Amino acid sequence: MQITNLFKKKDQNTNTQVKVEAPIRDEKGRFISKKKLENKVKQTKIGKPKKEETLEPLVVTFFGKEVRKIHKDGTWYFSVDDIYQIAYPAKEGDAVTISEDFDKVKKENSRELGGALYATAEGIKKITAEIKGVFPGPFTRWLDESAQLPFIPPPKPEENKENA
Repeated sequence: MQITNLFKKKDQNTNTQVKVEAPIRDEKGRFISKKKLENKVKQTKIGKPKKEETLEPLVVTFFGKEVRKIHKDGTWYFSVDDIYQIAYPAKEGDAVTISEDFDKVKKENSRELGGALYATAEGIKKITAEIKGVFPGPFTRWLDESAQLPFIPPPKPEENKENA
């Protein structure tokens, strides 16, 4: 004797059972038609404008120089201007210069976040290759390690517990 599953449909050609999708319900338990569901999805995509988030840069130091970095979408971005300030000339009396392709490379590898230019660790490496100067210490190692650090959000200020 064969026991049949009443909740599954059988495929006509192969005589195998096919899983049926469960109907979608709203928050009150009522069924929702596919057309209403599609309209609701369209309205949520169109109706809600993206709020502009404020990015607060985290300031870290590298050989006594401050470098701003921002964590966004799971990636660390470093300030291009701060990285340029780290470099010093190869010979005393000379100045740090940039190559002819610096602006092109900077434009390709950086993006504006919070009113300043920021780039990922890989982008910063490409940009520093166009700067004719010396970077102190193990700069690329520091950059790689800083880019791999997890983001730990700063603690929220607590309200006065005396008033509670």
